[in-house]
Amino acid sequence: MKVMTVSADDRGQRLDKYIRRILPLSTGAFIYKMLRKKNIVLNGKKSDGSEHVETGDEVKFFLSDETFAKFSGSQDGSEKQNEALHEAPEYESAFRQVEQNYSRISILYENAHLLFADKPAGLLSQKSVPDDVSLNEWFVGYLLKTQFIRPENLTYYTPSVCNRLDRNT
Repeated sequence: MKVMTVSADDRGQRLDKYIRRILPLSTGAFIYKMLRKKNIVLNGKKSDGSEHVETGDEVKFFLSDETFAKFSGSQDGSEKQNEALHEAPEYESAFRQVEQNYSRISILYENAHLLFADKPAGLLSQKSVPDDVSLNEWFVGYLLKTQFIRPENLTYYTPSVCNRLDRNT
């Protein structure tokens, strides 16, 4: 049995969508079958998947370790978190590299949900090849540096630019 506690970042979404993120290799049919058979329950009660999860809710998976690993895409369920912890230095390095090459990026507006920045000309918004640095990596590095996010947050979402501009813009 695995127990997942819903974090503040996951609150408000449908249970089936939350389960899909935990078990990305599963099918919808499998998820709904497990909900019907009470192999996946929300706060100890049978659910149909349409419920909205809130911070602190517990989702219990009464699945074998092999089944959970197969559908989560990891050996022990924590592989994704370990990958994210190892990726954080990459973001921090990219953040420093952008800061050095493009001086300080101006933050125009920032709140709990949005960050507007003035992208310098020549800086990519998104990587075109794996060795590139881009505004995306700078955003993640900035959020890690200011402790707005933690490396383990990167297991279920990665902040990104919402409007991509060309290199010369």
